[in-house]
Amino acid sequence: MKINLVYNSNAGNGDFSLAAILEELNQHGAKVNVKESHEDNLGLFLDKDCDFMIIAGGDGTVEKIVKMVVNKSVPLAILPVGNANNIANSLDLGDYLDQVIQNWKENRLECLSLGSLAYKNQRHLFLESVGWGLFTDVLRKIKSGKDKDKKVTPPVDDKVTFGLEKLEEGLVELQPAFFEIKMDGKDYSGEYLWLEAMNTQFMGPQLNLAPEADLNDVFLDVFMAKRGEHTKIREFITGDQSKKTSGLRPTVKVKEIMIRGEGILHVDDEIVDLGADKTAWISITLHPEFVRIIKSSWFGGMMTQMRF
Repeated sequence: MKINLVYNSNAGNGDFSLAAILEELNQHGAKVNVKESHEDNLGLFLDKDCDFMIIAGGDGTVEKIVKMVVNKSVPLAILPVGNANNIANSLDLGDYLDQVIQNWKENRLECLSLGSLAYKNQRHLFLESVGWGLFTDVLRKIKSGKDKDKKVTPPVDDKVTFGLEKLEEGLVELQPAFFEIKMDGKDYSGEYLWLEAMNTQFMGPQLNLAPEADLNDVFLDVFMAKRGEHTKIREFITGDQSKKTSGLRPTVKVKEIMIRGEGILHVDDEIVDLGADKTAWISITLHPEFVRIIKSSWFGGMMTQMRF
């Protein structure tokens, strides 16, 4: 059994243990090749022959690696050792290595879809979401502060709380913007405070924006907060994210989103500037290729979460 393991030693709260992962894999007789996700020649490493690959890290590491291997046939296992772990939570994944190996042997796999944004000659893949408005505004301010060496870096031990606080602060100055929107041919144009095309259930600081999203279906789930809904957004951000209902409207399941409006948006955790041209349509759909995921917990047909 040959495994290629990509890991991020900086993920989570600083308690990541590569040695513990390798020890457990060695107990199963696995031959493991190891690569830090920030090292050079990562692409060459991902081309190495293996039975399956393990990604040990947070959402950023998972997004980086999945986008690099989406056209490959190798199955992936995700060990969620980050802070938010939105992708793993949306897939109901744990980090129980024994079960990863057992499920690989029994070919228990699921699909992980990717979203695709196309604009003129640009194309961007995403795992969690693309969006405009509140989250983009806050993320842009945080990244701008980092670029200028301001002390806005989130604390290692509480990035989720930091993110929620920044979103609540961002609401104070948030203004609506007009967007032309067509989803599966239906017109949704209007003034919005916050738009997200969701592939996963969770995004950002563990925000459960699309509780009905299914990474195995053929739909994206679109979250929309309109002008005048500041209070509802604040109540949602500060509320219980485990609940499947909120004061905000349910997401809309669609196959294709066509949108014209603001040229600055976020794609997962990156800011993308498409330019000032508001005449061209942005197309958002699911990418035709998908990634095969090895489930990390399965007991008697019931999913559960366990720590190794």
